[in-house]
Amino acid sequence: KGNMKTLFETVVGSHAWKMNKPTSDFDLFQTYQVPTKNILSGGYLDETILCDKESGNDISRHELGTVIEQLIKGNFNFVVGVCSPIVNEDKYGYLKELREITKRNLAKNIYHSTKGLATHNYNKYFINNESKFIKYYSENGQKGGKLVPKKVFTKEILQKKTNQIVRSLMFGTFILRDKEIDFYRIADQEITEIRYWMGIIDDAYNNSELPETPDPTEFREFLYKIRINDLNNRNI
Repeated sequence: KGNMKTLFETVVGSHAWKMNKPTSDFDLFQTYQVPTKNILSGGYLDETILCDKESGNDISRHELGTVIEQLIKGNFNFVVGVCSPIVNEDKYGYLKELREITKRNLAKNIYHSTKGLATHNYNKYFINNESKFIKYYSENGQKGGKLVPKKVFTKEILQKKTNQIVRSLMFGTFILRDKEIDFYRIADQEITEIRYWMGIIDDAYNNSELPETPDPTEFREFLYKIRINDLNNRNI
């Protein structure tokens, strides 16, 4: 871990949208770099590290190569992580450069992870939460006749999830429709707004003038430059 050099750190989650409450923890997005020598020698296994600080803050750590690949794929969480308005650390100035590259290369593929994440959470917290019981499944996947209690989410949690889903759909819509990254602060939303914004983002995708996928050239050149700089700085 000593060779994992942190390049930058941003704050994501409710704080990025200025929707945090006094009890809200901090969700941190960190990008680190392993020595280029480790990569070239085949001794590096790419991984994402999830950890908690003593304060209880949630931290997701990603190697720079993973961040670049996910940005090219239009991964919602990585676009948010790189473009968050709250920057805790950017010691080498790499974040500023990468965020400009990301903004210049917005593409329609942001739709897939945004809509997919929203749909998953909508089904998990609302559709599948309408009943307090679910059918028991045996080990072989066959339904049994017995009903078993399922986790019931509190009103507070459901409101939080509603807001998360809506603001995510809005974030993706603004990119597809307006070609802009906007962390738009919203008031508490009704559940009906989820379905509404799902339709809006579908229309935005179908009518978007953005390319289907970004041109990876700038992203690849950025990564190459940092890898080479690392070799030179370590005098290898």
